[in-house]
Amino acid sequence: MIKKILTFIFVFISFVSANDICRQFYLKKSFDAQIDHTIENLPIYVEDNLGALFIKNISQGKKVFIILGDGFEAREKLQSEGFTNIQSIEKRVGFHQTWTAIKNGEAVLVVTRVNGVDRVEHIVSFFDLLNVQPKIEFIGQHRSWKAEYLNLFTKIGPPPDLAVIGFSNTFTQSLLPISSFLLNPRLAWQRLNALRQKKRTGGTSDISTLPVQVVKLKNGQRIWFFQNVYGDLVLDIAKALDQFGVKNILYAGTAGSVNENFPVGRIVQPTEWLDENKILHPITWNSKLSGVDRVGRYTRVSTPNVETKDWLRKQILDRIDLIEVEVGHLLKFFSNNHETDFDAVLVVSDILVGNNKKDLTSWTKKNLVGLLTPFKKIIAQKLKTSDSNLDVQSYEVFTP
Repeated sequence: MIKKILTFIFVFISFVSANDICRQFYLKKSFDAQIDHTIENLPIYVEDNLGALFIKNISQGKKVFIILGDGFEAREKLQSEGFTNIQSIEKRVGFHQTWTAIKNGEAVLVVTRVNGVDRVEHIVSFFDLLNVQPKIEFIGQHRSWKAEYLNLFTKIGPPPDLAVIGFSNTFTQSLLPISSFLLNPRLAWQRLNALRQKKRTGGTSDISTLPVQVVKLKNGQRIWFFQNVYGDLVLDIAKALDQFGVKNILYAGTAGSVNENFPVGRIVQPTEWLDENKILHPITWNSKLSGVDRVGRYTRVSTPNVETKDWLRKQILDRIDLIEVEVGHLLKFFSNNHETDFDAVLVVSDILVGNNKKDLTSWTKKNLVGLLTPFKKIIAQKLKTSDSNLDVQSYEVFTP
């Protein structure tokens, strides 16, 4: 009985972020926002992403070095380039890492785990939000993770019946409710292990911290669940899955709403896509998913940092409903691939207009609980089976 109670407590804790609980203890505002932005508390948002020490130093004119490519290789690269006294800067969120260092006797700032074009734009745009123009030097080059994924796939096994990119923990939680853990504690510990692997420091590349969760159902169907990666890096997963012969793929991500009729929590498949050249494309999805509204005009942004009030007015003029970072890349890649059953669903995480507007910082893990039932239905429909036919036989976690 005690073991079952402990299992329940650990699973419950996995849904609650200590950072969410302690949000009231934010650091004090460290700069005055001079940009009319859709993010309400811009100073806190920037400080969370860069760290107070980074902001202090960059405001004093310190030079910034952005190390492109994989973060695991960055330390060696920094040392080979003559950087010394490399110290990590404490910050709250963001996949990237910030550092102080000495270069040629001068105190400088360093940003690592910056891989992909969209991530570069994301990082540099923070400096615009700070209203500073530091000297920036890039070192290294972007690294594709496609080869690592393909190598991992051969270890996992033959192509799955479905691959899901994004919301991996929430999707697996929809298939593995607390009741299943109580009946099978082994699944509970495997589940908790997967959640913790995001924080582990071992491995040979950044994706070593992004475990692939593998579920085999009692009906014999197999599903691979991938954590999302930022922007154009999602193509590394998509291209690897395509080359490996996976024919059924679902992408799930969060989107901002520029239409008050798209409230937080609504799950949609947009029907139109306005690309970067202002060309409007109809979107024909492969699956009609019940519980998912097929409506709305979508456009892609490289980072939410560009979402100023002026930018918002332009989106309204273009009759945009939904904005997001990854789906545009996937639509381009799969548009000429008629052999793959590709679908994408977007969960509205923030709404930028109307009386009930909420910026992206208001989205927390508590919002995920309401997605469990619809996500399970989506999986069943993509597998062309029923909700009652999704009993789990085995659960494993693989890391590159």
